[in-house]
Amino acid sequence: MSDQPQVQKAQKIVPVPTLHFSEGALAGRVVRLDRDEATLGRREDNAYVIPDPRVSRVHAEIRKEAGAVIVTDLGSS
Repeated sequence: MSDQPQVQKAQKIVPVPTLHFSEGALAGRVVRLDRDEATLGRREDNAYVIPDPRVSRVHAEIRKEAGAVIVTDLGSS
């Protein structure tokens, strides 16, 4: 065995995007968007539920793609 320290390549650390709430029932909360694809809205079957009457039942889709986060409005009013 060598007395030299072993050097290993570090794994790439990819930050997890977060959603910061500034108003409403969730004001001050920060939610980690740790899924590759998910919906958010008022309805209970969304991955991220936002209990606010200004948010549609199924408001938006969040998708991670090629290192980017893509948010698609799903026809919210």
